[in-house]
Amino acid sequence: MKLKYWSDREQQILRDNPQTPVKELKKKLPGRSEQAIRRKRDDLGLAAIREYKNWYPSDDRQLIEHAKTKGAIEVARLMGRGEGSVRTRAETLGIRFKSEVSKYATTGNALVDAIRRRCEEDGIAVRDLDRELKTGAYFSSHCLGSKARRRLPMMKHIAKAVDFFGGELVINWKDE
Repeated sequence: MKLKYWSDREQQILRDNPQTPVKELKKKLPGRSEQAIRRKRDDLGLAAIREYKNWYPSDDRQLIEHAKTKGAIEVARLMGRGEGSVRTRAETLGIRFKSEVSKYATTGNALVDAIRRRCEEDGIAVRDLDRELKTGAYFSSHCLGSKARRRLPMMKHIAKAVDFFGGELVINWKDE
């Protein structure tokens, strides 16, 4: 790969347009990739300054209303905000997006499947249950897949989840 030095003219274009999006700068700097423009702009101390939109109560109300029926990407588009901004604000407000609580795949283990169904009924993401109970990723992924089906269930994790949901584990012996 041939190293191409930046001319004084090219550097001046960057200095004269510090807030111009990289795609626009690429048109003014033929032969330069977007990555090269970003790097040179950073080297010159001209990194773009981001404008942040404040969240107002009316925005929060709109977010809460949209989240009932839409996912984060769609809400971000409707509100004219970035997905990351919308997700962060939703987390701050304790809001879950409709499409993020979905039907979970069955594991083949009746106890684990019952816990995953309870998560869905209560609107709790399985990964959040794992975080709350400090069970790693047991309920969200470790109990899925072909290898997991051959493993014995981790009863200490199951017991934590049953206790979390206010249930109890009971064994009924069927004696003749």
